[in-house]
Amino acid sequence: MFSSEFHQAVIRLTAQCNQHQLIRKMADDLVGLGLAEHVEYYEFYDREGNKFPDITEATLHSLTIRNLLDEHDRGRSIRELPQVMPAILAQEPASFDTQDAAGNVRNNMVLPVINREQVVGLIVLRDHNVRGSNLEYIEFFQRIFSNIIALVWSKERDVLTGLFNRQAFEQRFLNILKFATDSRRQNAVISANACLALLDIDHFKKVNDEWGHLIGDEVLLHFSQLLGRSFRYYDLSCRYGGEEFAVVLRGTDLATAVPVLERFRTAVERYEFPKVGQKTVSIGVSEVRPQELLTTVIERADKALYYAKEHGRNQVQAYELITAIDESEAIKSSDGDIELF
Repeated sequence: MFSSEFHQAVIRLTAQCNQHQLIRKMADDLVGLGLAEHVEYYEFYDREGNKFPDITEATLHSLTIRNLLDEHDRGRSIRELPQVMPAILAQEPASFDTQDAAGNVRNNMVLPVINREQVVGLIVLRDHNVRGSNLEYIEFFQRIFSNIIALVWSKERDVLTGLFNRQAFEQRFLNILKFATDSRRQNAVISANACLALLDIDHFKKVNDEWGHLIGDEVLLHFSQLLGRSFRYYDLSCRYGGEEFAVVLRGTDLATAVPVLERFRTAVERYEFPKVGQKTVSIGVSEVRPQELLTTVIERADKALYYAKEHGRNQVQAYELITAIDESEAIKSSDGDIELF
């Protein structure tokens, strides 16, 4: 009976098309199969916020971990969960015991998720029930999950930069909009506030025309790496298309977002890109508002970006500050059409 249920769980797992759904389904099935009372899934970040860092015994203690199944988790030092370290270094499942508030011993198991001989995540089974023949099932499940999440990761990522591609970004952005709309989230550690920024490398066509597309790709790669180092690991970044990028700053209002984006603009301006030297970036930003369409907030940020490029480039412009109107109103011309600025 367990074998049949397990096979169905694997089939459900292979049907998932994005990382969030895949991780959630994995956790639900492991609990549903009675293999654990609770499941956590951790990713790692280095000191600069880079995901999937090279992990060695020397760098392990400096990592930040974040449970992707807990929307309140903003990350913590791996030193707060030292029991997972042996599984990471050995790249093998490991068990450890903890005590609850009543002094009861709880059995836990760590399953490393491996891609190309590198640990890219951890499944933690709390109060697990892996015994005897079940161990064979769980190790098989671990290998299947590792393979599927590697395929999903490749599908959701831009090949050149490793950032989310536009399709994956928009799917995750919909989840952020839902988060902002849900009034029950008011006490969340990450507040419902968020801002969307669209970023465009200025005069990028000249790079391709004068230096060729290989150097252009180098500029895009360095820009994306600078982007990754400048924003938090729970913010959402993507290559939106060509030389245009997008970032959602979570738990951030406009008053905070603009200075953060200004610091990034300055960092780009001072950066020495391969061959081409210094480049600049124009940025448009708008607040994410509850109960609005994805296209609406993207349109506002895009209008702010257009304004920035039309007024000299190399600047940050916020839609709400440009229009200087109440957030609930639209700018209308005398004939009722929407007027940009």
